[in-house]
Order: sequence, then structure tokens, then C-alpha cells
Amino acid sequence: KMSLNGQRGECWCVNPNTGKLIQGAPTIRGDPECHLF
Repeated sequence: KMSLNGQRGECWCVNPNTGKLIQGAPTIRGDPECHLF
């Protein structure tokens, strides 16, 4: 799923089961397309 840093507008992907950052997924402004990871 996507997580959002509201102050900086940055989004990244986390594993919905563990809540941990998915390695290799981008941290960008906008939709990081988490369904690809």
C-alpha cells in the first residue's frame, strides 16, 4: 500500500502485511505505483 508524508508530499510503498518499506520501491512526489512491487 502507499504511505504519504503529508508535509513533504512524498509517497512510498510499504508491505501491507508487515508495514515495512518495500525495498526497491521509489520514494517520489505523487503515486509510486505500489501495485508494481
